[in-house]
This record gives sequence, structure tokens and C-alpha cells, in this order.
Amino acid sequence: MAKDIPEAQLKAICRLKPSKADVAAFFECSEDTIEKRCKTYGNCSFTVFRDQNMVHTRFDLIRKAMRMAETNPTMMIFCLKNLCGWSNMDQIAVSSDLDDGLTINFSKKEG
Repeated sequence: MAKDIPEAQLKAICRLKPSKADVAAFFECSEDTIEKRCKTYGNCSFTVFRDQNMVHTRFDLIRKAMRMAETNPTMMIFCLKNLCGWSNMDQIAVSSDLDDGLTINFSKKEG
């Protein structure tokens, strides 16, 4: 008889990025059974199924980091670098020539 693994429960545990062995141990079944349920529920492998369900965890963490950035300068820098692609500003020298319009020249600082 096939092991009953509720789809919602499998999706929820996959949000924690477990290994297939951990999921099998949690549901007290074989790794093959986990792989079969992922094929049934998501028409994909365990790894893809887990990664698809991790999107909720990633978005929750991003939202939390952005809320923390409102009051925490270190988290603000982290978010700007990792979510917005900013680089360390101490590595860039900025000069502007506003007499000739809006021209800003960026160059790497020496040393």
C-alpha cells in the first residue's frame, strides 16, 4: 500500500529546504516514495519541487529584511547590495561638473 503523504504537508516541509532523506525520515517512508509524490503533485523531481516551494520562504525573508532595513543601517546596506545590486560606495569616487549640465563622472578610487 502506498504511503499517504498529503500534498500540502509535503509543500510546507519543502519550504524549509530539507534533504530528500530528511523528508523521507519525517514521513517514515523511502526516498523513492518522496520522489514519486513530487512527480504526482508537481510533475517534477524532488529537487525542483522543493525549489518551487522555497519561493515562499525566500519572499518571506526578503520582506523581513526590507522591514528591518527601515531601522537598521547595516541591514539597509545589505539590502541595497544584495537586492538592488549596489556596490561599496567607498570604492567609487564621484565628481560632477554641473556648469556644463548634469554630468557625473564615476571613477575607481586609487588604493
